[in-house]
Amino acid sequence: MHPLQCVLQVQRSLGWGPLASVSWLSLRMCRAHSSLSSTTCPSPERQEDGAPKDFSSRLAAGPTFQHFLKSASAPQEKLSSEVEDPPPYLTMDELLGRQRKADVILLVTCSIREKAEQTIWNRLHQLKALKTRRPRSRVPLRIGILGCMAERLKEEILNREKMVDVLAGPDAYRDLPRLLAIAESGQQAANVLLSLDETYADVMPVQTSPSATSAFVSIMRGCDNMCSYCIVPFTRGRERSRPVASILEEVKKLSEQGLKEVTLLGQNVNSFRDNSEVQFNNAVSTNLSRGFTTNYKAKQGGLRFAHLLDQVSRVDPEMRIRFTSPHPKDFPDE
Repeated sequence: MHPLQCVLQVQRSLGWGPLASVSWLSLRMCRAHSSLSSTTCPSPERQEDGAPKDFSSRLAAGPTFQHFLKSASAPQEKLSSEVEDPPPYLTMDELLGRQRKADVILLVTCSIREKAEQTIWNRLHQLKALKTRRPRSRVPLRIGILGCMAERLKEEILNREKMVDVLAGPDAYRDLPRLLAIAESGQQAANVLLSLDETYADVMPVQTSPSATSAFVSIMRGCDNMCSYCIVPFTRGRERSRPVASILEEVKKLSEQGLKEVTLLGQNVNSFRDNSEVQFNNAVSTNLSRGFTTNYKAKQGGLRFAHLLDQVSRVDPEMRIRFTSPHPKDFPDE
């Protein structure tokens, strides 16, 4: 087994079906570089590409990382990674066996509900026992927290019993190879910076189940509404929309795979604005619905949600299109 074989587990927060029925993906993690900075202790000796020498040599000596992703969190909490060659469904025994063999376990988290966070704390307690029982002859088990909980509870997670080695916020997934390299040296590594433009538009997920008939398609990230009861703007950052061309490419691939339904995902989908190209900025702006003009500023230009729906419907006229979640203030005249 390659010394850096890794199980990437996403905690289920909405209770959609039993654990053993959820598919897993074989996932390749390349050593991409991120422009985002992170909060870490001083880094070990590095090569020109920024990765620790020992870590780079181990990568060169073996196959690429093999990860297993259980996609079972809130719809908006989707991991953006390059995936390929999905294996068959895992039973509970197979799942536990792979956890025991893993050298890195990353939990992708959600903070939308308190129960979701408590589930992660309970899971960390279980992983602590697994980490303690690790034979000294093996590489030390590294544990990471990804997603919104990493963003919201950074200090508490790093300091509680010192068992978490890697923290990556929802906009820092591209930085995972570097963070894992730092953790290999025995240091804690964290990057929870929120981005103003990261949408993972160039990442195309692979449908894991050959019998699936529907899929989620993320069209935007973050939110600008700042509702008093909602934590999303603070854990996922400001609202930014994915380019229409990227969304259409993903929907087309899903249609070619035989899927019959897609759900367009966003915290406020009808606030969608694609300003990725200069000519889009000349689009006519819409007025806010009555009653909201004093509380919100109307957005200017860009291709809007109505345009996106029209374009998606043309990809496959027989495909059913759903979306969630909308906000009343942004329903356009169309």
